Amino acid sequence: MKAHAITCLVVGAGLFVAGGRFDARPAGGSAVSTAAVANRAPLQPGAFQLLPLGAVKPRGWLRGQLEIQARGLGGHLDEFWPDVGPDSAWLGGQGEGWERGPYFLDGLVPLAYQLGDPRLILKVKPWIEWTLTHQRPDGGIGPPKNTDWWPNMIMLKVLTQYQEATGDPRVVPFMTKYFAHHAAQMDASPLKEWAIYRWHDELLSVIWLYNRTGDAALLDFARRLAKQGFDWKAQFADFRYTGKVSKADAKLNTHVVNNAMALKMSGVLDRQAMSDRSVVSDRLAAWCRSADPQLEASDRGDDGDDENGWPWLAFLPVNVADRRNRSRRIVASIGRDRGH
Repeated sequence: MKAHAITCLVVGAGLFVAGGRFDARPAGGSAVSTAAVANRAPLQPGAFQLLPLGAVKPRGWLRGQLEIQARGLGGHLDEFWPDVGPDSAWLGGQGEGWERGPYFLDGLVPLAYQLGDPRLILKVKPWIEWTLTHQRPDGGIGPPKNTDWWPNMIMLKVLTQYQEATGDPRVVPFMTKYFAHHAAQMDASPLKEWAIYRWHDELLSVIWLYNRTGDAALLDFARRLAKQGFDWKAQFADFRYTGKVSKADAKLNTHVVNNAMALKMSGVLDRQAMSDRSVVSDRLAAWCRSADPQLEASDRGDDGDDENGWPWLAFLPVNVADRRNRSRRIVASIGRDRGH
């Protein structure tokens, strides 16, 4: 099981309104900026604004940790694991073409640009260039053999980070064309399997693009996307999985990674839903206080979770166990702060 660092990112999304065609014209220039980008109306203004990648540079202990990652698996995984090696379908090869390449980039891109490491940036470039230069006429992206929306969601997040770090002017029109493609295809090819439970990761990129173009068609697409996705808000409001789940309950809605990723959903979808924060934090704090045995079992792989083979593991902190324990204490303190 992953060691999760839970980051509270409030991106308020108010009422969704119908819009016309997708407009790729950016509201501003394409140069690298270190300024936060605020929510555009009709999105609700957030209490916080996310700084772009590169606005804050790591120093001291944090930089040292990133340098250790760069010298270790994070900076060398592609050199010995074929799934993210040169034959990856995300590089035009015949290899793995689902989520592993995008997952690898989701860690490698921020690592490379936060460190300003020329070696790692050279590793990033072929993936980005292949993706940006192989968009299909209908707007589709990625390996043609992939018919799942989920891995594309990861690559979109990669591209938002890459654009923030480099100012590459190709990213905004690329994403605009892709979202128009998804909107045109979503009724005939709705979300399936993992994408149903991780749809909010695409919503993050939709909002990122809307705040840069003001294209109202993106908000209509977001509304339709939400209708196809799993209702995590309802599950967290009545959370029933406080112990190790049985095999019968081992489904995508109980998958530990899906649940961790979904904690941001309400805040991303609707700022007013942050009133539900107490429900989420209370449930999570109670789970953390009672879950030590199952956490240890999961860390040994007893739950059969194959996420232990995913490339993001290369970007975990050096002392994972210590990080997990400290994270657990922090989250548990939420409940104590609320008087529980």
